[in-house]
Amino acid sequence: MEYTTGSNLSPVDATIAARKLWLSATAQCDLDEVERLYRWALSSKEPEHSSTNHQHRDDEDIEKNTTTNGDGPPKKKKKSGRCGLNKTQFNQAGEKLALLLCQSGRCKKAKKGLTSMGFTCRLAKEVLDYPYEDESDQSNTNHEDDATVANNTEIKEKKASTAICQIVDGFLSPEELKRLRSVFESPTARYWTDHNYAVEPPSPYFSYVMPLADICVATESNGKKRTFGFIGDLAQKIMECPLVNEKFPKLQSKANFVEFWAHNRPHASGHQMHFDSDDEGRGGIRNPIISTIIYITAENTTNNNGEHGRATGGPS
Repeated sequence: MEYTTGSNLSPVDATIAARKLWLSATAQCDLDEVERLYRWALSSKEPEHSSTNHQHRDDEDIEKNTTTNGDGPPKKKKKSGRCGLNKTQFNQAGEKLALLLCQSGRCKKAKKGLTSMGFTCRLAKEVLDYPYEDESDQSNTNHEDDATVANNTEIKEKKASTAICQIVDGFLSPEELKRLRSVFESPTARYWTDHNYAVEPPSPYFSYVMPLADICVATESNGKKRTFGFIGDLAQKIMECPLVNEKFPKLQSKANFVEFWAHNRPHASGHQMHFDSDDEGRGGIRNPIISTIIYITAENTTNNNGEHGRATGGPS
């Protein structure tokens, strides 16, 4: 990628360039450039003859920085430099830089900036700067005998069976995955363009609701109409998943509706920490019985035998 020096950009443009590069980053050098642009924008000073919408602030500063002693001409106090970003822009850039630092093992360096912006807590290092599972598993396997590996596997399986969250790999059949990808994988697919979907700035939230009573799977025996087609079939498949029903025994008797939505975002876009709630909590908080995520793309995988492959996404 080609990079632009900060001096060729305004502070605001530098933050925009940093964000765009972050969303498309493919190597560490890209992230280094993102950090450099954010640092430059946050440390920059507004031009002396600025043509921005801060003119009224400049007039106020001249008044405040000018004093008279009654016996002679006014004396100007030394004017301190002002960052080229307004408060909102400064905080947004500061938050992004702090996140980048936390994700690269530099949480302590991010603390000062976060504190100055009024933050009192953040997600743990294990959430923001987690190791790759393959790396941790491989390092442990190299120093363990077969009995220890088998015992650790049993412990992991036991923890997984009691955990609130669960990953079901290979939940989708190859045919189902192919169909979903044909509709959602490309950022230029009609689903995204027809909804004016955007990553940055993020487009408004939208979703669809299906009554469970109307979701029917067509079979030769019941002859029922598939009211919601392929998406309805997927909802039914999740409802019938043994693992889901084992963890959520009230699902079949209490659930009445299925709400679904889709996103097509690069990893760095992030998402605000939240609890799912019907209609965003308007009129009272009503949390769903269960939330599931179906991934239709996955990272390349390598097992302990060195075999390469791609895992099919499933609800988690």
